[in-house]
Amino acid sequence: MIQLRVYFLGTGGAGGPSNRAHNCFIVESKECRLLVDFGEGCSWRLEELGLTLCDIDLVYISHKHIDHWIGLFDASVLALSKGCKSFNVLTHSNVMKDLKALLISTLPKEVSSNVIFHEINDDRYRFKDVIIKVIPSIHPVPTYGILITNGESTILYSADTSINEVLIGYLDDVELLIHEASLPSNLETLALSKGHTTVRQVLSLSRYMRNNAILTPVHLTKESEREFLHTRLEVSNNVRVILPSDGTLLKL
Repeated sequence: MIQLRVYFLGTGGAGGPSNRAHNCFIVESKECRLLVDFGEGCSWRLEELGLTLCDIDLVYISHKHIDHWIGLFDASVLALSKGCKSFNVLTHSNVMKDLKALLISTLPKEVSSNVIFHEINDDRYRFKDVIIKVIPSIHPVPTYGILITNGESTILYSADTSINEVLIGYLDDVELLIHEASLPSNLETLALSKGHTTVRQVLSLSRYMRNNAILTPVHLTKESEREFLHTRLEVSNNVRVILPSDGTLLKL
C-alpha cells in the first residue's frame, strides 16, 4: 500500500540549471497535502498539476532566504484569480517573525491580509495523519529541516545546511532522504562557510542510511548537477540515488 507520495516541483537552487525551478516539493498522505518550501518557478509546476495554494493544507517554509519562498507571490496571484485569498503557512517560531514580515510586504494585499500563519514552538507539529519534526540546520540564518512521518513511511528533508550531525542521527529511520547538494565536491571549504553541502558529502550520508533507502539530491546548481550526471556515484547500503527532475513522482 502506498503511504506517502512525493511530487518534486522544483529541484534547483539559486543559479541552478534553467530547466529547474527552485526548491519545492509536495508530500501527500491519505489525509493531507504538505508543500515544502516554494522558490522561483514553483508556481508554474503547481499549476501543471492543476493545483493552487487553496488545494494545499500547509506550506512549510524552512527559512527566510528568498529562494525558498518567493514563488508564493506568483502562486498567490494565480490563486486569487480563482477566488482563493487564503492559505496556511507553517514555520518554526525562530523563523516566523522575519518570514511573516517578508510575506506580508511581498504578497498581494488581498492575500497577505488573509494568510494564516502557524508556528512550531516545540520540535514537532501534528497535522491530520502526519507528524512533522523540525531539525535545526547549519546555515547563516535560522533554518529547519523536517522529518515527515505518517507512522508507516518517513521522509527527511535537510533544507539548506552544512553536514548536520543531528540530521545524521535520524537517517537509519528514513525511507527517503531529500538533501541539498549545492556545490561540487571540490568546494567543501566554501560549502562549510556558506552553510551548504557538496555532492561527495551528500553521497557519504548513505553509510548512515538503511538498506535500499532512497537518496534524492536537490537545490542543485549547474556544477553539482553536472557532477551527479557525469561521475561514478559511490554509495553504501544499496542506497538508491535518484536525481529528480521537476515533475518526478516517488511513491513510498
